[in-house]
Amino acid sequence: MPFMLKNIISRMLSPGPVIFCLLVLGGLLLLRRRSRKAGFVTLACGALLYLAVGFGVFNGALERLERMYPPFPGDDPGFCQSMRGATIVVLGNGYLDVGLPARFGDNDCFRRRLTEGAYVAHRIPDSHLVVSLSGSAPLELKRAALSDIAVTYGIATNRVSFFGHARDTVEEARATLGLAGTNRVVVVTSASHIPRALRIFRSLGCDPVPAPCEYIFFGQNAQWAWYDWHFGVRNFDRAERLMHESFGLLYENVRK
Repeated sequence: MPFMLKNIISRMLSPGPVIFCLLVLGGLLLLRRRSRKAGFVTLACGALLYLAVGFGVFNGALERLERMYPPFPGDDPGFCQSMRGATIVVLGNGYLDVGLPARFGDNDCFRRRLTEGAYVAHRIPDSHLVVSLSGSAPLELKRAALSDIAVTYGIATNRVSFFGHARDTVEEARATLGLAGTNRVVVVTSASHIPRALRIFRSLGCDPVPAPCEYIFFGQNAQWAWYDWHFGVRNFDRAERLMHESFGLLYENVRK
């Protein structure tokens, strides 16, 4: 499926557009006398979905997605030694030219992924850190950002490289394997994105080690805390992430 079409479908299946379409369709059906019953049902579905998303009904599913793979075992010296010389790829989350020094072109999600990537790099001897710097920023700005990354996280510049052309996870996986081959690859990305990322890498003949980060939920059954059951905008962000990753996993199953 072409990149743009896949991106459009994924966005249209987000809770916001789905709820909007249900409410608009319900309103249009109400205008017609013969379809008023269908209009009420459609409006009710849109309203119920709005309330379900707003009150975090789907938070548990997102947490289960995050917990599918454990964190990288950096406190296991034997395992880290067995990974000597590995390639650690940090899947970027967009890098932009914001008219400020290069270190300001990233975002919170990307920064958390970089922090985990640096953690893994410091624990695996002779490892190489590859950063996916997607986004519209020019290459010279991305090179400057890479230098800042190396200095900030105390990693020698000859141990860090990047690619800046990948638009999605499939292209990131292909670029990574083009640089590193299929042996000893550690994938660093958000915990909710790890299942889909690993599936893509495995479909290309690689068996990577997961290094999830940027968790939304902490502790056991954290989604059932009382403060998560009030209506909030953040629950829409969580539901959108869940739908995006679920659609991606479904697409990967169909693509095979």
